[in-house]
Amino acid sequence: MEFSNGLKKLKPWQYLRDDEIIVIDCEEAGYKVLVSVIGAGGEEFGLIIFDMENGYDSIAKILFEKNISSDFSYSLYALIVNFVDRKELDLADYLLIKNCGLSYRGEKNWIQIRS
Repeated sequence: MEFSNGLKKLKPWQYLRDDEIIVIDCEEAGYKVLVSVIGAGGEEFGLIIFDMENGYDSIAKILFEKNISSDFSYSLYALIVNFVDRKELDLADYLLIKNCGLSYRGEKNWIQIRS
């Protein structure tokens, strides 16, 4: 949740498009991830974080295939962090936020996490 709050404050979707894939190397854990920032289009805001080894195929499909089904996101090998309206949250998301002692106001401010 702390990471998500920091991300919301940085608003990287104002600077990066979803086709600008960046690599984050967490040296302490010996782990790298591929990250796509979503939100430049002004509709959804967040990150899609792909495993370096298993996520490349998903990224390639998103970037290079033209006819992707609307339910394609369910088959991604990724962690998705979105900022949504409260009414879009599942009960589990809402309870996680409340259990962390957090509360948000306004549109596109509530943290939703999917994997």
